[in-house]
Amino acid sequence: MSVRRWLAHLGRSRGAGSRRPVEASVDRRGDGRPDEWLARTESGAVAQAVLPARISRMVARLHTRGYAALYLHAGMSPAGTCWRYEIGVLGANGAWPGGAAIVTDSVGPVGSVAWSRVAAEPTTLAADFERTYGSALRPARADVTAYADWYARHLAELDAHEFPIFFADGPAPHAHWLAEAPGYRG
Repeated sequence: MSVRRWLAHLGRSRGAGSRRPVEASVDRRGDGRPDEWLARTESGAVAQAVLPARISRMVARLHTRGYAALYLHAGMSPAGTCWRYEIGVLGANGAWPGGAAIVTDSVGPVGSVAWSRVAAEPTTLAADFERTYGSALRPARADVTAYADWYARHLAELDAHEFPIFFADGPAPHAHWLAEAPGYRG
């Protein structure tokens, strides 16, 4: 799902108490700098919409830092307003999800992640994640895993502001990736 589509959905679902709708255009100038438009929203919904894409890329950064046995399993909440995710260590024989979960959380139009700033870039998110969950992250140390290769290949298919959605109440745009996912047990 792209940030633009998610913001359009959030704009339609905001309550009567909101002062103005969330902007659905995330890159009106075409310069690709999302932090420029963070300040243009009252609710921080754009910052939250950018976060799933950045968390997705953070996992790839952690793979390159030597945590190749780390997995991300993510999808949308039933209402479609929150991106739910689990980051954990691959189980026996590379099984996921359901290995040793490090963090299970959701990102929606309100809130933040406890382990980093909302607007942080993937490299900063990775450093903050490593600092916060260092001992839980140690078992994910591996040079290469089939999962990390699969993840990198599919993440490269996404635009900079897109994020994977493996499950949802409606069609999940990336559920078909799971058919070839090493170790997936869904």
